[in-house]
Amino acid sequence: MLSDIIREIKIEKIKINRLKDKYDSSSDINPTIGHEDFESLILSINNQGQNDPIYIWRNAIVDGRARTEALKQLGVKFVYVRKLPHKMGIEEREEVARMKETRRHLTPTQKACKAVLAYYNVSASVRKSKGLNQESYAKASGASKANLQNAIYIYKNNKQWFDLLLDGKKIEYKNNLTDSLRILVAHLKEEKSLQDKINNELDEELYMSDIVEEVYHNKNYVYNKVLMGIELGNKENAFKNPDAQQVSIQDVIKFLQHKLIDELNKED
Repeated sequence: MLSDIIREIKIEKIKINRLKDKYDSSSDINPTIGHEDFESLILSINNQGQNDPIYIWRNAIVDGRARTEALKQLGVKFVYVRKLPHKMGIEEREEVARMKETRRHLTPTQKACKAVLAYYNVSASVRKSKGLNQESYAKASGASKANLQNAIYIYKNNKQWFDLLLDGKKIEYKNNLTDSLRILVAHLKEEKSLQDKINNELDEELYMSDIVEEVYHNKNYVYNKVLMGIELGNKENAFKNPDAQQVSIQDVIKFLQHKLIDELNKED
């Protein structure tokens, strides 16, 4: 297959002035990009370097006209290329150009996800030294800042979703499929809010019942029932349970009360 042949072609570094000014006719398959996309491309290459090699045939550009022009404007002296075989016919070269163009048709969500990877591929100190921020990476990837921030939230909170979105897949939400970053972030935040509420209620319940004072035989006994319950549970067969989640706070209280009464009876 043609894709297998291309993968086997090694990437080479050559002087940019070796590229012919006249493009190969196969490059006409792809439309030229607009001004805004070109400005984003310049920002991207300036921030991240040349990540995608230029495809050439006998030093004429098959794919990478905009990248080459951007590199020239940035004053780059060397470029990375893949040299297509000299004997490759025009139809195969046109197919190469078509394949590369198809890969570039990214959705706004994919652009934002790629911007996130580029953002985290550089350390915070390097970003600071170059004066780069989230807006810089959004512009360089052709994504909106809002989409980038939403993609970052998904990247941090649901890596599985992020990988699917990066591949152009959609996520099931309320019986529908969506790649809307705004909707998916709202869903994740709603889930997090519900979980936080449950955790807070549990923490409050534990806090309210953490320190207990019991009176037996006119004597006051104050203890931390949760910690004591865990400590005693590790020592007493009567309290051991193969599934710790099945042991409730009430179980701990009852066990401690019986344990305490037994100790008082021994004293008497």
